[in-house]
Amino acid sequence: MPISSLLLLASLFVIVPLVFISPVVGVYAYHWISLLNPHRLVYGVAYSLPFAMFLSGLTLLAWLVSKEPKKLTITAPTAILLALAFWVTFTSFFAQVPDVAWVYWERTLKTFFMALITIALVTSRERIHALVWVLVLSVGVLGIRSGIPTILTAGGHHAYGPPESFINDNNALALVFVMTLPLMRYLHLQSEEKWIRIGILATMVMTSFAIIGTTSRGGFLGLVAIAIALVWKSRQRAAFIALALALGSVLIFFVPQQWVERMETIKEYDQDASAMGRIDAWIFASRLAIERPITGGGFRPYYDSDLFMRLVPDAAMPRAIHSIYFEVLGDHGFVGLGLFLGLLWAAWRSFARAKKLGEMRPDMKWAADLGQMGQASLIGYMVSGAFLSLAYFDHIYTVIALAAALSMVTQKLAKTDAASASSLSQNPALKAQGTRRPAISRPFRSRPPLSSQIKAPTK
Repeated sequence: MPISSLLLLASLFVIVPLVFISPVVGVYAYHWISLLNPHRLVYGVAYSLPFAMFLSGLTLLAWLVSKEPKKLTITAPTAILLALAFWVTFTSFFAQVPDVAWVYWERTLKTFFMALITIALVTSRERIHALVWVLVLSVGVLGIRSGIPTILTAGGHHAYGPPESFINDNNALALVFVMTLPLMRYLHLQSEEKWIRIGILATMVMTSFAIIGTTSRGGFLGLVAIAIALVWKSRQRAAFIALALALGSVLIFFVPQQWVERMETIKEYDQDASAMGRIDAWIFASRLAIERPITGGGFRPYYDSDLFMRLVPDAAMPRAIHSIYFEVLGDHGFVGLGLFLGLLWAAWRSFARAKKLGEMRPDMKWAADLGQMGQASLIGYMVSGAFLSLAYFDHIYTVIALAAALSMVTQKLAKTDAASASSLSQNPALKAQGTRRPAISRPFRSRPPLSSQIKAPTK
């Protein structure tokens, strides 16, 4: 058995007892496997083992037998996600291609399930921060893996994800990179150590080049969108603009002519067969939704070639939808599209509320940073996703789970703070003594806590 396979299996044996000690470790391990797909990067028996399925089941079992609270706090993203899960199940009973639809229903429900488990177990600032580190490190490895060859070949390298994985396709890989760049920026803002900040910044640069290496037009548009978002939301806007302009200038002289010609097809779509095929697919999804406005066609209705050609007789051939919006519209009708857009909006609002609360309180600046970067990640998904068939993509539901977890944690901290203030106001003796409420959360930065800057009360 190859050493790489042995090391991966050994790491799994180490993880198993840790999951039973703390079930949230299972959440981290699942997202590591789901994003990085390390088993697809090795040879031997580990290559074909169902690590993600094993870890999801193990995490559920460990959670059920642990002392962790067995409840799911209902926030707006959580409620809409549950409603969407019900709706895609309902529409699958009326699918155009039932055999195919139920296969994709199973995959999608597994994704929703782990998003809900993530929400249930990621219940503190420390756990949120750890989850972001897992996401960034997993995607960062792939970014470095694709970014360095892209640079060394002057843009000639064509980047793909791990074989037989959700992100094997260049478009899916580009979307993962686009969505994770803002999370890298969050860790860059939160890390005090110089070398960690330099390492994160270098990974961001490598990941940006990796997006170029995918030659994904949707990925390129997403990169432009999050670059604008990061500059707009940056605390050091001038420095970030200078960095973005410098990186953009390098890319202009760096990318090969073939890449430039491919990106130019974005504005000359009528001269590109692939782009015209996407328009045919969008027309198909729209006409199918008009014909079946409530249920749509179920998962993957374009597998019915006769249906596709009946609705779009001028099309050259049936094609995948290549747009998250038209994909959901065609699959689950106008109700499904409304739930999907509502879910994205709820995640956006959750990040916005965390940002607003964090800006009002110095000890919750981390929440403001994560709220801003979470919104930037959503922008990347919504822009890139307009041209990609990735409505049921794992990573977006992880970001939505992150939004729900952040909303729960910030609300809990705010309520704790309000309760402490109320208790203080109702106890004149404590107020006279100058008693200060305990710090709500310890910053990750290596600076002294706020309490150390306050003189001890005199008796």
